[in-house]
Amino acid sequence: MSAGMSENDRNYAIYTAKPAWHAFGQVVQERMSPMAMVQRVNADYDVVKCPAPVRLPNGDVADVPNQFHLVRSNDSKVVSPATVTGQYEPVCPRALASLLDPWYEQGFGTPDAFFLLFDGRKEVLTLKLDDTSKPVSDQSEWSTYFVLQNAHGRGAVTGTVTRLRAVCANTVPTFAEWRIIHKASVHDKMEQAIRTWDKAREAIAKHNDALDKLASRAVDIPSTVDRLLGIERTSPNAAARVSTQKLNLRDRIVVAASTSPGVEGKTLADIYNGLTYLATTSGNGRGGSDPVKRMESILDGTRGRDLSGYFDTLMAM
Repeated sequence: MSAGMSENDRNYAIYTAKPAWHAFGQVVQERMSPMAMVQRVNADYDVVKCPAPVRLPNGDVADVPNQFHLVRSNDSKVVSPATVTGQYEPVCPRALASLLDPWYEQGFGTPDAFFLLFDGRKEVLTLKLDDTSKPVSDQSEWSTYFVLQNAHGRGAVTGTVTRLRAVCANTVPTFAEWRIIHKASVHDKMEQAIRTWDKAREAIAKHNDALDKLASRAVDIPSTVDRLLGIERTSPNAAARVSTQKLNLRDRIVVAASTSPGVEGKTLADIYNGLTYLATTSGNGRGGSDPVKRMESILDGTRGRDLSGYFDTLMAM
């Protein structure tokens, strides 16, 4: 079993057309609204605040003033890593779905998945945007996703535009991110959806231009990967100081830049697509053998941050 998702939480997963890396959760073929997806897996629970108790020195139990746990209404599971105050406004999956329902109703996209991460402390709802733009230099079929993540206890829902399908090994990770709501602003979901769609289109166009730039730069793959990783080969002493771990990573990137799906081993874009392929498929690193942990790391962790750093470095070459 994955350490990132409990057996019970696996039942809340639903995906459209294609299964996730980990092959649990139900897969549906029909097109349905975000709210219908949440209801289909009985995830339309409330998240409520429950007083946080403390055991006193005399053995009595008392509530800590103005401190609450966030608890699911259906199974009483605590879903916050820390307590919150009375001013905190919990967000439940229904509210998350209500943010994407306008996108679906206005034809902006098709719901792709709903699932839980971090042992139920984060809910993720994704929409495949009906946007057919792609880099001029790229011949593959691109798909763009809008990913909403609700992290209990943080007070906000974040949204990202990405070309990585959150539930499978694809290519490009997050390239635009912003906070969608904070507390009571859920009521502005229609206006927010329109404003966010404008931001999404701008981000997609900007990212297409960046990928075109990478694809237009023909390079020697091995020496460019050396530069990317800061490997010096100017002298035998310099080469000897490079760690075996970094040399192994270098070799994996060189191979991935030439053999991953959709690459030709010729340009900066091939190096980047090789990197993203490794991020989604490689079992190396802490938690790498667990596909759910890899998904968490790409969406909200080290792998995603590393990919953003690599992208910036390649763009500067």
